[in-house]
Amino acid sequence: MNSKLAVVVGAALWFGTAVAHHSTNVDYDVNKFVTQTGEVVEAKWINPHSILMFNVTNAKGTKELWAAETHGASVLARHGWRKDLFKPGTRVTVWGNPARVAGKKSMHMLKVTLPDGRVLDVNKLS
Repeated sequence: MNSKLAVVVGAALWFGTAVAHHSTNVDYDVNKFVTQTGEVVEAKWINPHSILMFNVTNAKGTKELWAAETHGASVLARHGWRKDLFKPGTRVTVWGNPARVAGKKSMHMLKVTLPDGRVLDVNKLS
């Protein structure tokens, strides 16, 4: 009986992870690009995808909360990206693929420019 329960629990955990992990081109238009500059609100350093939340001031002077999704924390850490580079209030410029849903303030992050001018490029991660 215990082995059957273990199989069911294991299958449920695998299925949940498989459903949560998705292809980039499902949510984002990989043929288009957007650039936004703003101040970091939060860096969610998690797996399978990390998320950078940042406020952008639009043309009307109103703040809009944007989300930039990228590789998981373990991949980023192996390549020298650190969560402390993205402290709240840090001004960043983020470049990536916009969300497919019209009006959704999110992107798949490909590059981010830090205040000191360094550019972190997701495409240079192996």
